[in-house]
Amino acid sequence: MKSIDNILNKAIDYNKYGQIFCILLILFSITVLFSNYQKTGEFITKGIDFTGGSEAEIYLDKNILVSSDVILSLNEQFSLIDEDKEADVRFSTSTMSNSIHITTKNPIETKEIISVLKDNNIEVTKENIQQNYISSGLSENFLKQAQKALLVALLAMALVIFISFRVLAPSLGIMLAAICDILFTVAIMSILELKLTIASLTGLMMLIGYSVDTDVLLTTRLLKRRYEGSVNSQILSSMKTGITITLTTIVSLLVLYAFAGDTKIGEIAIVIMIGLVGDLPFTWFQNVGILKNYLKSKNKK
Repeated sequence: MKSIDNILNKAIDYNKYGQIFCILLILFSITVLFSNYQKTGEFITKGIDFTGGSEAEIYLDKNILVSSDVILSLNEQFSLIDEDKEADVRFSTSTMSNSIHITTKNPIETKEIISVLKDNNIEVTKENIQQNYISSGLSENFLKQAQKALLVALLAMALVIFISFRVLAPSLGIMLAAICDILFTVAIMSILELKLTIASLTGLMMLIGYSVDTDVLLTTRLLKRRYEGSVNSQILSSMKTGITITLTTIVSLLVLYAFAGDTKIGEIAIVIMIGLVGDLPFTWFQNVGILKNYLKSKNKK
């Protein structure tokens, strides 16, 4: 325990370097997103939930593995079948089952999917195929509603935090940490080619709550319980509790992702995991620095 305390105390003492690291993370995230925007016209690629299109999920036996060469071949063949010549084929695996995910702009008949898979030595029946189609009009409506939901969530969070603390600087620090978490998460999603879907957006909205809890813990200890010990001792106590909460949540999500694989639940899990990793520096470097500076300026008055 003493060795852990020593590491955390050093992190507190050298907080200014941690804040520089956070600034670099923010700049990195912005660079990634703008680079993606220049290439594709979007900060992050949207899935069919927000663009419209057809998707088919083919569930395979756990023992069936599909090579990358076969996936490339399937991608070419389904692109030729699709009216707009667009297709994206991916293979995913989990502890429970394996699956092939096919995304196209237009619906493909089940018998055509079975035929193409059979040509590539993958035997399936129509019972193993689940298809879904979303029109472009409906997807545009989904996107508008999703944007409103995310905005309302951020505004509601800001209102609750300000009512709780009634101090501008610490409240802004918590909000800034949450926004930076989302920015970092979206940037990593872009790098990993994770598309923005209803599931991943749900993960981002849940991340607001997951990321804010450690910031609220820290701010409460420093503002409302500051007379129970020195500033650094309160930060140390908060770090031990908060980092433990974050790490146990990440481990739980890793187990969930291992079982869920490349499913909607898996998407939510991986988005929250990315965000929680980013939350560690944004809470324990960035927000700690903001609060320490606030308390110093308050004590001078």
